[in-house]
Amino acid sequence: MNICAIDIETLGTSSDSVVLSIGVVTSSGREFSSSLSVTDQMRKGRLINPSTVQWWATQSDEAWEASTISPTHPGAVLLALTSLLEREEVDEIWARGSMDQHTLESLFRSFNLPAPWKYSVWRDERTLDLLGVELAVERLERKHLSHSALGDARNCLANVLHLKGELVALKAEAVDLRNIAGVK
Repeated sequence: MNICAIDIETLGTSSDSVVLSIGVVTSSGREFSSSLSVTDQMRKGRLINPSTVQWWATQSDEAWEASTISPTHPGAVLLALTSLLEREEVDEIWARGSMDQHTLESLFRSFNLPAPWKYSVWRDERTLDLLGVELAVERLERKHLSHSALGDARNCLANVLHLKGELVALKAEAVDLRNIAGVK
C-alpha cells in the first residue's frame, strides 16, 4: 500500500485561504515541497486572514522562511503535486485534520484543475492518535520543524507508520492469544 502525508501552511483557516506552502512525503521516500505565489492566489479571490498573519509573526523565522522561500505559480505547483500522487499511485493520504484536504480541493478549483484523488483516500492522523491512546500506544515525538509544510508532513507520516505498525503488532498478539486459548 502506498501512502503519503500532506501538510499545508496557509494565511487563514477557511478553505479559500491563501496557501503559503505544500509539503508531501510518501511511504516510498519521495518528498515534495513548494511555496506558492500569494499574489497569483489573491488574483483568484483567495483570502488572507489578519489574525493568521499575526499568528505567523509569533512563529519561528525558520518556519516562515520554509513556507515562503521561492514562491512558484500555484497552477505549476498543483500540476507537480498531481504528477507525484499519480506516479506514486497513492492509496491513502494522511493529514492532521480535514482542513488541508478542503483547502487543497478549493485551491485546485481556483485554478480550474481537478483534484487528483478520490474523497475516500483521505485519513486523519488525529483519529489514529486517539485510537493509539485508547490502546496505550504513544504517538512519536515530532522531530521535524513545526509549521513547515514539509516538516509537518514528515512528522505526520512517521507517526502514522509507527502507529499502524503498533496496531498491527497488537492485532497479531491478540490472534496469538486467541489461538493459545483455543478461541475462534
